[in-house]
Amino acid sequence: MESTPTETMPVVKKPRKKRAKPVDPVEPVEPVEPGEVGPPPKVKKPRKPRTAPAKPNAWLLFVKQWREEHPEESYKECLKSASVAYKASKEVTV
Repeated sequence: MESTPTETMPVVKKPRKKRAKPVDPVEPVEPVEPGEVGPPPKVKKPRKPRTAPAKPNAWLLFVKQWREEHPEESYKECLKSASVAYKASKEVTV
């Protein structure tokens, strides 16, 4: 069985020569007064007023009502029990 030259001798890659990057000419720096150091202050854009009030979240309203009916439960327990009742009420109405 004859062996090929690539199997017997490892291929060694020559390192490439790096080209020098062109350097931009340096512009002269103007003197800065002590109060002018740093970026200029950001200007806030005025907010647009809402045309209509936001629609209330049905789930949060349901949980609020559920908590009023079950004050003895913790919020975590209210969320669990309210989710079961909310899903059941959605199935009936749909």
